[in-house]
Amino acid sequence: MRQRYGSALVTGASSGIGREIARELAARGADLVVVARRADRLRALADELAGRGVAVEVLAADLDTDPGIDVVEQRLAEHPVELLVNNAGVGDGGRVDRQPAGSVAAQVRVNVLALVHLTHAALGP
Repeated sequence: MRQRYGSALVTGASSGIGREIARELAARGADLVVVARRADRLRALADELAGRGVAVEVLAADLDTDPGIDVVEQRLAEHPVELLVNNAGVGDGGRVDRQPAGSVAAQVRVNVLALVHLTHAALGP
């Protein structure tokens, strides 16, 4: 049995797997909030999906920053969704000791901290 969701928020929706997840959810009738850094790509996706009879909200946010995480947390707290897809992720190949500390910190912020914060916001009080 396929699960149907009335609403979903998808991070990393501007390209790749996130964009395809958003397309699939829209095809199944879910209203969407699409999140990524690149607002232009999110708007293009929203325009594409508009013809499928679903609402698509564009939320440009950089999950590598506290303000970016905060804006998505606030959106989830004020307007809950039925499904959260924590798809955003970053990574640099190679050994950690050969990467700048700032790059490693950015990966942890997006891949771990943002995921934890958004999951807590989606689950509610």
